Amino acid sequence: MADPDPFPIRPAGVRPRNGLVPPDAGASDFLMGGLDARKLVQELQLHKIELEMQNEELQRIQQELEASWRQIDHLVAERTRELAGAVAELTGEAQRRRQAEAALRAACTEIERLQRQAQSPHDVEDL
Repeated sequence: MADPDPFPIRPAGVRPRNGLVPPDAGASDFLMGGLDARKLVQELQLHKIELEMQNEELQRIQQELEASWRQIDHLVAERTRELAGAVAELTGEAQRRRQAEAALRAACTEIERLQRQAQSPHDVEDL
């Protein structure tokens, strides 16, 4: 297999080493004959500068996004701690409420028992 042509764009009339004329020989003739090489270099340099500027802008935006994500992570962690504290407090309050309700039911049951005893004279003698 022949080596690939290292210079695919050539001046008119110059053939690659393998002797074959590339299928777009007319395009290469147009590029080299119709445009000034210095103008192409200037355009490429300008394009390079534009790409570098875009890259700097993208890097700056990426840094801003990373800083925003760190701030969001911090806020989420802080709020999670606050909510965990509130849940623990509410859980304790609910448990105290259940204990108070159980004590109240026990007291009501005892009062009902004492009322029944007070209404029945024969139960009073048993005390």
